Amino acid sequence: MDLEHKMNNSQRLETKAIFTEFLDLSNTFLQKSVWELSKIVKELFYENVFLEYESLNPEEYLLGIDLEERRFDSYKTLKEYLNENVNLLNLKESKVEGALNLLIELLDEHGFLRESPEKIAKSYELDLKTVNKAIELLKKIGPKGIATKGFSEYYSLFLTKSEAETLKRLLNGEVVPHDQLEMIREKLNNVPFCPASGFSNEEYKGYIIPDIIIKKQRNGVLVLLNEIFKLKLTTVELYKKLISKNENIRKEYEKALEIVKAMNRRNKIMLAIANFIADYQKETILYGEEPQPLSLKMVAENLNLSISTISRAVKDKYVLTDRGVFELKRFFVRNVSKGVKISPEKLKDLILEVTDNGKIDISDSKIASLLERRGIKISRRTINKYRNILGIFKGKRRS
Repeated sequence: MDLEHKMNNSQRLETKAIFTEFLDLSNTFLQKSVWELSKIVKELFYENVFLEYESLNPEEYLLGIDLEERRFDSYKTLKEYLNENVNLLNLKESKVEGALNLLIELLDEHGFLRESPEKIAKSYELDLKTVNKAIELLKKIGPKGIATKGFSEYYSLFLTKSEAETLKRLLNGEVVPHDQLEMIREKLNNVPFCPASGFSNEEYKGYIIPDIIIKKQRNGVLVLLNEIFKLKLTTVELYKKLISKNENIRKEYEKALEIVKAMNRRNKIMLAIANFIADYQKETILYGEEPQPLSLKMVAENLNLSISTISRAVKDKYVLTDRGVFELKRFFVRNVSKGVKISPEKLKDLILEVTDNGKIDISDSKIASLLERRGIKISRRTINKYRNILGIFKGKRRS
């Protein structure tokens, strides 16, 4: 009886150890991007005869999908995007179009135009008016901040005049008051790093491999895992026959089995999260609208998973959409309202609306009251915070 008990206990411990190892492996796979994972799995393949590894070309993978547009378009560089938009302008003035094409080539990797219009006109023997007109067109067809001189001018577009001066001092190495620094930091928190953010960099093109692909369809969107490799158990019969004859070989097989299970679990979770986000943030993905408030907890509860699992899954992951490549975490936005779900960006728009872009002298409590009539419950403290971020200081800050 004691021997039987010991054997059962030993079996339970072994089962627990296998399960723990599986969870560790599964969590490791989950927090890795598909590109990192491909390198890890390739090493495992070389170490285990029971694994079969196949590298896939995303183009070949998508050819098997019934899509109207079957060609896989890798995400565009900023210059590719701008050149496409120039073609859509159908400019009648060839000189302006020529200047516009030149300016695109002169942009640095951040989307900045470092040379002055005067220097460009002189260096390339162009009329200054033509260059200035081309710059104005470039700003219309490109992302916000395109063709600015550098980071100082770029970030100034999102700040008040006094904040821009403070930022300029900061970039020049001067010491600025902590409260002013915090206000600028808060205001620039959701601002893209530079005009070229979200576009591929020609020098590093191909290094950011999206884990998820979301394609627009007539009736919504199609969500796919970007499977750049396939991993499965071997089909070689000789290896299978050896499992029952050799303990070490059996353990190798069980390890291979757990690796494949962990990979399948990872893919299942990634696809579930991507489908949820694609449905919940559809307007953002299809039309570029501001993301709706969404938390890790909300996704976890809807998918019956832990918050830590969702956190691992979205870490360092990218999604390819028809509008470009984005970090998965971009679609997670906190809610600032106690009633209707409101994102920080939406709240800023509402404050600008009720104050007529800061022209109306109105208190924080009055703004709160006006928003509450719309079913949006925001504390005066929160309103004051975002009002300061927007640079609207007229009227009473608190009633």
